[in-house]
Amino acid sequence: METPIEELYAIQSRAIDDLKHARAALASAIQALRNITAIVDAEKAKLKAINLRGSWWYQADLFEAETKCNAAGAEQATASQHVCRTTKNASMSKEQLMAVSRLIHDAKVRQTAADRLAEAQQAEDEARRLADARELEARQREVKRRQNEVTARIVARRAAQEREAKARKAAEEKAKQEREWKEESRRAEYEWRQEEYRKQQHAKEQSSESNKRRRLIDETTNAPSLPLLRITRDKILEWHKTCEGLKDGDKSTLRSFPQPPYEICVKESCAAAEKTRAVKACRCNSNHEFNGRNKATLKVDRLAFHPDKFSIVQDDVRDRIQQAAKEVFSVVQEMYSNA
Repeated sequence: METPIEELYAIQSRAIDDLKHARAALASAIQALRNITAIVDAEKAKLKAINLRGSWWYQADLFEAETKCNAAGAEQATASQHVCRTTKNASMSKEQLMAVSRLIHDAKVRQTAADRLAEAQQAEDEARRLADARELEARQREVKRRQNEVTARIVARRAAQEREAKARKAAEEKAKQEREWKEESRRAEYEWRQEEYRKQQHAKEQSSESNKRRRLIDETTNAPSLPLLRITRDKILEWHKTCEGLKDGDKSTLRSFPQPPYEICVKESCAAAEKTRAVKACRCNSNHEFNGRNKATLKVDRLAFHPDKFSIVQDDVRDRIQQAAKEVFSVVQEMYSNA
């Protein structure tokens, strides 16, 4: 479909063609008028010449010349009218062309204004679209930020809940292990005390020297009849707790080895080695302190009391502390091998 400007251009083209045809027709009419005028002038000259002769035998020629002159005059008048009409048509075509040109100019002005208005509207729409896009992007960033905050809070809350659950579970497991260990330790202690009591009774019956030493010890120390009963379970647990803190602690500042609970032993070998031991507890006492512990626990104790673990203590006490650790380590090593 043609636009208004294209239609005006088509009208202008047709007007230009009409003007060209009118100009060509006007030129033809003027040329024809000139030819007819020349013929009329020739006939008039001929008629004048005949009139000058005035002879009667020229009457026929005079009539013919007048007839031709009249016909030429009529043709001249017709040609003049045609020239006038052609000139008028050419003038009208020119005016029409000028009107069409003005319409085209006005249409161009309106088209330019419409184009500028469309560009302004397009720029406004583009600016509005960019503003909407920026606003949408800002909203999306805000929504994403809030989602991240909510997710972080949820993750933190879940992590805290998991830590609390793990802590509760670990505490429950630890409490359960302590209860089981205490029960097992009490049972083992009871069995060990019974066994030790039977051994002591048997030793009393078999060795008079041992009985004498026992009576001497009772008299000098005012000890009860069963001195081994002085090692209580609370003392053993307290010593193990002290050693637990020593396992992971800094040993470089250690000045003395934690003495295990001890009591006077009636065995001659233990009494003979009393002055050479670095700890006051004999092997019997140490066996009693580690009795009832499973193999996994004994393995941990064996690593904890290894003499090399105490090599970082100060030089003036290193030998004494390593010797004490070695005595405890030898007992644990033997119990671990027999477990």
